[in-house]
Amino acid sequence: TVFSYEADEPTEPELTTIDVNVKGTLYTAKLAMHDFIKQNGITPSAAQEDTCLVLIGSGAGTHDCLRIPQYSASKWAMRGIMHSLRRTAHYYGSRVNVIHPWYVKTKILSEEDFASVKAKGVEFATAEDAGQCLLRILSDKSVNGHSLFVAARKWAEKGYMDMGLEDTEENELRREIQVDQMRGAPVEVGLFA
Repeated sequence: TVFSYEADEPTEPELTTIDVNVKGTLYTAKLAMHDFIKQNGITPSAAQEDTCLVLIGSGAGTHDCLRIPQYSASKWAMRGIMHSLRRTAHYYGSRVNVIHPWYVKTKILSEEDFASVKAKGVEFATAEDAGQCLLRILSDKSVNGHSLFVAARKWAEKGYMDMGLEDTEENELRREIQVDQMRGAPVEVGLFA
C-alpha cells in the first residue's frame, strides 16, 4: 500500500496495480484503435462500421474509495483515457465508453471480504447486470464517451445507469471550457497529430 506508516524511512510503494490497470489499458486501447482504424480507414466516411472500445472502470473511479489509492487512481484513469479518445476515435467511426461496476461478487475479493462488506449492509450489483450494461453500449451507436455505472438495484432499476458525468453540453460554462480545451488539438486532426 502507498500510505502505510513505517517507523524508519518510507519504502517505495507497490505499483503493480497501476502497471496492470493503466499500462495494460493503454496497450489495449492502442491495439484496439489500430485494428479499428485498419478496419475503417483514416478518412471518415458513411461506410465506416461501428466499432466500440469499452474500458473497465470501477465505483472506485467515480466515488471515494478509502485506503487503496493505487486502485482508485487506476480506475479514475479509465475516464481520462476515454476522454482523450472519445472524440477523435469517433472521427474514425469508433466509440469509447467506460463501465464502472459497483461491488459485484467475483474472484477479485475473497469470500470473507464479500461477507464482511455484505454484513455492513452493502447491496451488490450482479454480473448479469454488468453484461446487460455492456450489451446496451454495444447495441446503441449513440452511446459514445459515457461512464455507465453497474449499480445495486436499489439505485438503478435495470442494474446500471448513465451517471451523466461526461456531459459538458448541458452546462454553458463547462461547454465553453471544453471547446477551448480542444482548440489546440481539434478533432479533425485525428489521433495522429
